Amino acid sequence: MSTHLLVDYQLRVVFQSLEDKQGLLRWVEKRPSFREAAPIIRLEEIELRLELIDVIQVAYDESPCKAQRDEDGDFQFTALQFVYFLVIPMEHLRGIRATPMVPYIPYIKLEDYLLFMVLGIMPDDAIIDRGTASTVPPDDTHTLSSGSEIPIDENADERAKCIARDGGVCVLTGAAYPEVCHIVPFEINATQAGLAYYREQFSHLTRLLGKESHAQMIGLLDSELGCSDKAWNMLCLHPTLRDWWKKCLIGLKCLCIIPFSRRMGYHTIQLQFYWMPRGHDISPQDGAQPDRDMIQEMLQITEQDDDPIKESQKSSSYRLQTGQVFNLNLPAEDAVKMRLMIDIQWANVRLAAMSGLSGNWELLNRRPRVVNVDGWLEDKWCV
Repeated sequence: MSTHLLVDYQLRVVFQSLEDKQGLLRWVEKRPSFREAAPIIRLEEIELRLELIDVIQVAYDESPCKAQRDEDGDFQFTALQFVYFLVIPMEHLRGIRATPMVPYIPYIKLEDYLLFMVLGIMPDDAIIDRGTASTVPPDDTHTLSSGSEIPIDENADERAKCIARDGGVCVLTGAAYPEVCHIVPFEINATQAGLAYYREQFSHLTRLLGKESHAQMIGLLDSELGCSDKAWNMLCLHPTLRDWWKKCLIGLKCLCIIPFSRRMGYHTIQLQFYWMPRGHDISPQDGAQPDRDMIQEMLQITEQDDDPIKESQKSSSYRLQTGQVFNLNLPAEDAVKMRLMIDIQWANVRLAAMSGLSGNWELLNRRPRVVNVDGWLEDKWCV
């Protein structure tokens, strides 16, 4: 169905109230274009990355480190660690290859990083270290385990700014009555414990984003309580899409920021939609064989009976496709900040999706098959 026929149908049949019709028309004015989507990792770098990963793995295999050994005694990276090596900027991978057994190893506890930066959940041991007790069940994907500390309230004024900017509709589908969704979780700086834990995770973040983003990130998410509870860290999404966003079933990649010709001091940020890999038989904490076959499996989208793509086509007359580009207009300074938030989400969603976490966060509730962080931390000093 063409865009014009679709809009006509929705105006006559689907959207009944004047408010809904006005929202749809505002969305049509900035309706998405389409651009061929690039692969979610740089395919031209795969051979070089595999060579570097092999050198790193050999260094661990020959070390006294007892952790992460298979039945034959050979060292293995987990699937999540392997994806980390595929996602981080090349300069950081080269740095790890040069000194693979440095005392600080940034990729050994990525599970805790992702739980916090995607779902806003701190591990219980981090909470205990801060003198509080966890009161949130491990499968609660909406609330930070902050113990007895009461989080600050969300900023209603900033939410209203987000709704006004997005025209009161879902930025991806134009659906009325969307929910405001934080790009980076509200919970990471909603409590003092969250702020402290974020600062511990900052090195993960800067390594994932690259050196050019380091200076821009300093203080942006940890200057004070609620410092990222801003419209530049929010999007209006249909409730179902909001759920898929949190599960890393969908992702948004920032293509560029360009000046907005109709309003001085404003910029347009262009976001490209992706359906993320899922349905493959990979578990994030199991051992991975770092080769092309493993990468190919990690990039697959295997549709299932309850697949999100099928569900999206049933629940909406608008079909989301990988490659669609959506525009948002913001003050220039806010556009730069939103780009950083989207870049963080894009790095995290690729880690989760390729490693098998998308929609399967309960996998982190079981004990890992090969990971022994305490043994690793003890043995790494023996090099």
